[in-house]
Amino acid sequence: MLETRWFRTRAVGVGLVAACALATGWMRNKVNSAPDHLRETASFWELVRHKSPPPLNREQRRARARAMVTAFMAEFPVLAVEARPVPPEVNGFLKLHELERSGLKIGPELETLLESGEASPDPETAWRLLEENAAWVAEIERIAAMEQRSSSNLPEDDVEHFPKALGFGGRMLLLKAWLAAMAGDEAEALRQVGLSVNLKRHLVWVESPNLMATIAVTDLDRHMVSLILGKLLPLIGPDADVAAWRKVVGFSEPSPAEIARLLRGEWHSTSEHLMFPMFFLDGIPDPEALARAITEAYAAAVARIAAGTLGDLAEGPIFPQTIGDLPSPDAVDSWVKSHLRAITSLALADAAFQLLELERGGMETSAALAAMAGDPVTGAPFHFNAGTRTLSMATDSQDRYDRVELPW
Repeated sequence: MLETRWFRTRAVGVGLVAACALATGWMRNKVNSAPDHLRETASFWELVRHKSPPPLNREQRRARARAMVTAFMAEFPVLAVEARPVPPEVNGFLKLHELERSGLKIGPELETLLESGEASPDPETAWRLLEENAAWVAEIERIAAMEQRSSSNLPEDDVEHFPKALGFGGRMLLLKAWLAAMAGDEAEALRQVGLSVNLKRHLVWVESPNLMATIAVTDLDRHMVSLILGKLLPLIGPDADVAAWRKVVGFSEPSPAEIARLLRGEWHSTSEHLMFPMFFLDGIPDPEALARAITEAYAAAVARIAAGTLGDLAEGPIFPQTIGDLPSPDAVDSWVKSHLRAITSLALADAAFQLLELERGGMETSAALAAMAGDPVTGAPFHFNAGTRTLSMATDSQDRYDRVELPW
């Protein structure tokens, strides 16, 4: 009897020790799992009693993000974006996204051809691939012909994805322009280039463009002007309507205000649909403070860019070294440098068109060069090699986009 009682007492004692160990472990885990901002100020027992709120679901995170974006636009007017909705059936921006998630896809062989960037493929192969993808080609042309676009009221699942149809669609239209030029049909070549230009506008001429879209558009722009000056105009010959080609490309005057607009669109689209919702995932201690720090940095950058010059942008970083307690992202600075380079590259192409126009009007080449503007970023004049009929940004540059050989 005494032996039984001893074993029972010992078992209870061991159980109590084990329970205490478990309780201690639980409290330690409880304290260690508390948010950092609480651990810095709260007592041990406050941390033990702390109950983390249940994690927000996807819709709740998005709702919180939308509310913050609305509040920040009121607080920082420089980031305000005015919605310009258009009917869904004529919204080229929306239709590009709808095509992306539809069952209508580009065939792999045509995709490979367009991705290769080959400027002069076998015409029979090109026509065969276009015919095999006739439904997709027709839908791209239909969307490219639309004159309206808006990023307002877009389904959120679409905003989180980039429509690859822009790159493939734009290059497909340029392929058709090359085939038309091969056949001597300048009017059709101009029409197809015009459709390609309008297709890219669906991505950047909206209320909230993002930087990923501008990168894709820049790539398409460079491919387009290189194709026109290097392939299409030589095929058509010196009687080509140079003024019409320059007009259809739609060269615009680069400005800091436009770069500020693009950066404002990046903040608006990514904050509402990607960045801010992510801040409300479990484990981020103060998502509102982090969102505010990033918004303040964007607001200051947009205001500074709009008030400056393109040359100012080339000289310094867009954001401070840190935002809140985090290192500043360098992706935006990389984008700015790339975008400025593209501005100079497109200005060089525009200068080539201008030079051809002025020479056709009877102006001497030297006088025409003196009348034209140079690099809009640095103000430096472009170089011209009369022997090779080549315009370039610098005499020693090896970048193929830094030089343009005139077609005649």
